[in-house]
Amino acid sequence: MPTNLYGPGDNYEQFSQEIRFSGPLTGSIDYTAGLYYQREKQQPRFLFNNRMVFGRLAGLKTEAEQWSVFANAAWKATSTLTVDVGARYSDIQRESDQFVFGTIPLTTTPLPTSPISPHDLQDIETPDDFFMPQLVLAYQPNRDFNLFAKVMKGNKAGGVDSQYAAPGNVANIASATFKAESATAYEVGF
Repeated sequence: MPTNLYGPGDNYEQFSQEIRFSGPLTGSIDYTAGLYYQREKQQPRFLFNNRMVFGRLAGLKTEAEQWSVFANAAWKATSTLTVDVGARYSDIQRESDQFVFGTIPLTTTPLPTSPISPHDLQDIETPDDFFMPQLVLAYQPNRDFNLFAKVMKGNKAGGVDSQYAAPGNVANIASATFKAESATAYEVGF
């Protein structure tokens, strides 16, 4: 085994399940609806060599649970025009621990010139919930041509920075977390 081996990593477990129903609702409307569930757990693991004199042991432990409900209806308005309307609602509950230990081996003393502050932030909660609608219009005058326009809202959950190093030697939950992001996307194509 090489003596200069250094490798942070994570043990990650995830379980997810989706139940989906789809079919014709009427002669001109098809539907899709369902439920989604996900549970995940992330725990850090580390391997350092004996040559490492200065450095940090940092990690992020996270447990999260998410559930979603979604539905979509595609209405064949005419023989050439389809209107597709859908939405998804998601609820995410996440709890994390973020830590940095030992910028000098076996101590919690920071180096005088280091911007890293040893810390152990416990039970950081970053819950999120999102409503994400979408609308698609598709015009297909013949089997060789399709023109469509789509608008949809998307989201990315917030969380905890796995590389957080407490800049300025002040560790706190507010600066260790990041907020959720959202975007509205527009697409036109043929």
